Amino acid sequence: MKKRLGVLDSGIGGLTFVDAIMRQKLNLDLLYVSDSKNVPYGNKSQRFMQQQIAIMMTALVAKKVDAVLMACNTATAETIDQMRQQFEVPIIGIEPYMRHPQLNPSDQQRKYALILTPATKASARFQRLQKQNDPEGLIDVFALERFALAVESLKHRTLSEVEHTLAVELAPLQQKNYTHVILGCTHYAIVSQWIAQQLNVEMIDPTPNIIAHLKNAMQVSAGENRSNFLYSENCGQTWTQKNIREFSFLGQ
Repeated sequence: MKKRLGVLDSGIGGLTFVDAIMRQKLNLDLLYVSDSKNVPYGNKSQRFMQQQIAIMMTALVAKKVDAVLMACNTATAETIDQMRQQFEVPIIGIEPYMRHPQLNPSDQQRKYALILTPATKASARFQRLQKQNDPEGLIDVFALERFALAVESLKHRTLSEVEHTLAVELAPLQQKNYTHVILGCTHYAIVSQWIAQQLNVEMIDPTPNIIAHLKNAMQVSAGENRSNFLYSENCGQTWTQKNIREFSFLGQ
């Protein structure tokens, strides 16, 4: 019997993980739950996020998932400790990747920037992560106010329609000769190719390493059968059978 993975996010960013899991044909059934009414979480209070994440966690537990991937950097930073105390199901979180095989901040040939949401940057969890992994402050950190919301709008808009907003948000990174940009929000991964072209940089995306960790933690491998994919954008009130290819905005 296939194991069930719940993937939780504020909006569409975590769909990049669903896409990656399906491309690897992992032997998992997937349940994706988001809170589209209140996306993005980057400007919400910790208390509000904890309330909403608890609702979504309850919906996933009711579906008898074997583990939950909290596919949101902000939600991980602000709620994962409490959720792990509140729920017995294993929860895998995502944090800005300041410790990665590609990272070598002391290499003078490289210059790094990290982009994330204001809430993630302000969180105590991120502050600890930054002190542990970049005590000398060699990685420049940028909190993007409206980037995640602009990416979220790709559900009903084209990339060309939101490019101006995205470009304005990235303006502080221009002309600074960065060689690498670290993605600190899963929404950003949807437009990672566009970001790379705009800034002429290499992207550092945690997705492959998170998937590898997930495979090991859940003890799953590639399977023969197609994964079942259930989708809810109203915190688990209703569920719909989906095909990941319906989300044409992935991989912009």
